[in-house]
Amino acid sequence: MRRKKAAHAKNVQDKAARSKSALTPAQKVPMTSGKPTSSGNKATVSGQGGSIQNVPASHFTLQLSSASRSGKRKAYATQHKLPNAWVYETKRDGKPWYVLVNGVYASFAEAKQAVSLLPAAVQVQKPWVKPIRQVKQDLNK
Repeated sequence: MRRKKAAHAKNVQDKAARSKSALTPAQKVPMTSGKPTSSGNKATVSGQGGSIQNVPASHFTLQLSSASRSGKRKAYATQHKLPNAWVYETKRDGKPWYVLVNGVYASFAEAKQAVSLLPAAVQVQKPWVKPIRQVKQDLNK
């Protein structure tokens, strides 16, 4: 039984490694605030000069948490060693709201599988797959 679990875990890791090789630069950016620029509709992603607006709307990310303060989201990502995490700002009830997401994946299935590769303490929080389309809508609020 342990061998089967180990083999399954290795297969999941191998597949994730293959899918990571196809990631766009926006998927490998350091955590940042995705606050819209003065143009109002472009969220810049620091580190590699990318923009979430350049990621296809058909892609997905993992939402890990959200809160009214960005500092706690960034600290959470740092604490759990999530190098592909980033925080973006949106509005909730007319007030700033900060969302912590991790990675960008070409398909829902890849994103769902990536949940199993997150640290156990993060998995306990029940991260969910979020369409980039929705992230872009949030950024335009």
